[in-house]
Amino acid sequence: MKRWNMDLQAAGVRRQIQLVELEEWREKAYHSAKLYKERTKRWHDKRLKIKHFKLEDKL
Repeated sequence: MKRWNMDLQAAGVRRQIQLVELEEWREKAYHSAKLYKERTKRWHDKRLKIKHFKLEDKL
């Protein structure tokens, strides 16, 4: 019976390690997506042309 308890404890520790690793992967994915979005926005905004309109202009 003691051996069974030891295995459960080891399994619990392994499970905790796996959860920590999963959390790290999630954070990396979030960070990568955030960087991609910022770069894409910067690229897009660079190509926008400023337009000046007057009251008489027809749109």
